[in-house]
Amino acid sequence: MKHHEHTRKVLAETWPHLFSFPVPLKIAIHRDFPPVGERPITRKRFLRFLSWWCSRPEYATAVETGRARYGLDGSMHPMVHTTARRAARPSPAAKKPPAEVAAAAMASGITGGWR
Repeated sequence: MKHHEHTRKVLAETWPHLFSFPVPLKIAIHRDFPPVGERPITRKRFLRFLSWWCSRPEYATAVETGRARYGLDGSMHPMVHTTARRAARPSPAAKKPPAEVAAAAMASGITGGWR
């Protein structure tokens, strides 16, 4: 987590409107990441950071509010769809596959991380 906080500070210097506090990010914002030489961190580090940033409860709350999404350039994008807001906080039951699906996957040799 410490490395993510350092990454957040670096990104907040470049894009304070996005990484000073949680705001809904543009869908596929990673595609807009600048080319080598024009960016503050590596693409791999950016992708790892986004995974962490977007899985935080504070980010889920920002998405649930239904506010517009923002791009790296500060442009506003359509508001977060109701379905996306609901998916921002999946129920505990949604995190585990139904028992019959998991059993069928195990029987066919597909584990998918289920145990």
